[in-house]
Amino acid sequence: MGSFTSKDIVDEMIARNGDADPEDGERFDVVRIVEYTSPEGETTWGAVYRCEADMGMLYRYDHETGVIRNPHLLFERKE
Repeated sequence: MGSFTSKDIVDEMIARNGDADPEDGERFDVVRIVEYTSPEGETTWGAVYRCEADMGMLYRYDHETGVIRNPHLLFERKE
């Protein structure tokens, strides 16, 4: 699971089209990034990895919860 508070890291993932570090392998490619607001009011990004999508967790950041507010899709990997 990947929640990030650094826009620089998120921008780097998007610039690489979600490609993982070659040492980590394809299963750690980022397939979706959702931007949301934390309960503390911070902008946060949730990254979903290929291996998580394969486990049915592709849309886990897409719905409001107690810790995810105002989610919207920022990035979806282009295969």
